[in-house]
Amino acid sequence: MEWKRSAPRIGAFLTPPFSSAWRCSACLHSFQLSQPFPSLVRIALRILMRTKEQATSFLFLRHGATDFPENRYYCDSVEDPALNPVGLKQAAGWPDRLQGKSIAALYVSPSRRTQETARPTADRLGLKIETTEGLRERTFGSWDGLTSEVLQQRFPEEWSAWKKDPLHFTPAGGESLVGFAKRVDETIQTLLARHAGQTILLVTHVGPIRMIVAAALGMALENQKRLVVGSCSLTQIDYTASWPNLVFFSLRPE
Repeated sequence: MEWKRSAPRIGAFLTPPFSSAWRCSACLHSFQLSQPFPSLVRIALRILMRTKEQATSFLFLRHGATDFPENRYYCDSVEDPALNPVGLKQAAGWPDRLQGKSIAALYVSPSRRTQETARPTADRLGLKIETTEGLRERTFGSWDGLTSEVLQQRFPEEWSAWKKDPLHFTPAGGESLVGFAKRVDETIQTLLARHAGQTILLVTHVGPIRMIVAAALGMALENQKRLVVGSCSLTQIDYTASWPNLVFFSLRPE
């Protein structure tokens, strides 16, 4: 006669008390063995299970510095500034650091500053730049290129409406924050399906990176502006079947 341990139920290791079924090979009689299972051990098991999952790694690179005035927050489609000398130097600092990442593909926003940021890495690593509309910065329409002071003077009613409902207010010809987040998420989901198990580089803007990190961490959308994404900084998120994992955030090339 021999006692053999039966296969555990899915999730049995994750909920207290720890339960394990044992069965006699001769009479097929089984019994339950239970004992307290500390939460710390459950967490450790979750981590062990997660590390065995195949991860899809996304590297998000914000564009380098430009001469666009920092107080003019609403910038993309009308004015498309190039990288300044600092930004060009920042972009040149990434190819060596990304050399060993086994990057399978490179997706880049169509904006000039992101294309210029991506070029040194594309040339050094032999990657084709895949221009991707879904990685473009939020479109502000009639607000594009204006400061908050000018907006309050020129569009007082719209400014008031935005203050009351910043998630859903849509500037004329632009995107709401909710619509912007949806567009970015759809782009990420498409690329996740296309590159399962691979590492890819996405060169984009502060807005999309905030949306992506906020979604990965389960943050409320209205809190995404608390995330400070430095110019030409790199952020990595590993996507698994269980959940996304923020590996590092806003890493500078210096």
